[in-house]
Amino acid sequence: MKSSHSQGYAIKLLPGRSLILVLFMVLAGVSPKLSSAQDGLRIGLTVGGVSKVGVVLERFLNGNQSLELTVGTWSFKEISTSLVIKRYFLSNDLDAGWYKPIHPFIGAGLWVVGAKPPAERLGLALSAIVPIGIDWSFPFDADPSCNNRSCPVGHHALGVSVNLNRALLVRRSNPEDQLPLNGRLVPLPGAYYRFMTRQ
Repeated sequence: MKSSHSQGYAIKLLPGRSLILVLFMVLAGVSPKLSSAQDGLRIGLTVGGVSKVGVVLERFLNGNQSLELTVGTWSFKEISTSLVIKRYFLSNDLDAGWYKPIHPFIGAGLWVVGAKPPAERLGLALSAIVPIGIDWSFPFDADPSCNNRSCPVGHHALGVSVNLNRALLVRRSNPEDQLPLNGRLVPLPGAYYRFMTRQ
């Protein structure tokens, strides 16, 4: 019987349950139901991070949290897709007529890259990803539902992040390639522009 390595697979999980810990930290403040807070959809472009260029959709769940889908590519020969849950910090104080245009965030999710070289089988790579960054939204929009919450309140946003990732599973295009997974955390810097389409 052939081993999983001979079939072109390699599996290695995150040590010390670190991914579970990060997920718990991100989800700890998520309400089980949608609130009246900002629930808009942001659409934008990304450079770096999980792809060289990409398109991102970000759906706010209850103001402080969002679900983010990014689809992009590195060389137009593969598809890179990530799905991340994010949590924003620093609450706005609209009662005082003041808000924070900059909101740090942290997230956790999965990142999949697929490529099909000529005359070879489909190659796939699955990684855990933890984005950490800063979001700057503008101009100010005094949405009362964001009072005492850390949701971005601008119609446009610029952001930078460092995406920490670690490989979980690889299906190599060449079945004879038995190179083991790299167990290191790899930081991938990125930047983005987004605009709000609905609130």
